[in-house]
Amino acid sequence: MQDVWIDFADRAFMKWILAIPHIDEESVTFRVTPIALQSLTGLDLDVTLRPWREDEIIGRGKGVARASIANDPLDGEHYYVDVPLSDFTPWTPKSPQLYTAEVRLKKAGHLLDEATVRFGMREIDVVNGDYKLNGKSLWIRGSNLVHEWEWASVIDDNEVDYLVTEAR
Repeated sequence: MQDVWIDFADRAFMKWILAIPHIDEESVTFRVTPIALQSLTGLDLDVTLRPWREDEIIGRGKGVARASIANDPLDGEHYYVDVPLSDFTPWTPKSPQLYTAEVRLKKAGHLLDEATVRFGMREIDVVNGDYKLNGKSLWIRGSNLVHEWEWASVIDDNEVDYLVTEAR
């Protein structure tokens, strides 16, 4: 058995919320996917940003949306809210600064749904075959290769080739 998560909403809910940081532009875009029990137009999206576990508001954004009925679990139209965020600390493994976004879906000022998401201001890219975290080289160590029991005879006495050469 697994946990059951129950959220309550009024006529519409936010199915997905994704934070998309833009380090160079000093902003973060929120992709929100509202779904409704009946088609709704004229919806407002409000986003408020805070450092995680702090009360100080450091960013706000607003957007508009509509919500439609989605019978397919993967259906839903995305809407975007851009929030300027100039005073932030980029997330790194040595400085894992997080932020929270309170996202509210409203109709004529009436709250339909709200959610809080946690995110880090980070961008991962591949430049000339090298991984970059926030524009700086990111050295990834380790291997995701797994020693399968059926392969034991294949890699016996060839562990270095398997675990080092293949991982590269």
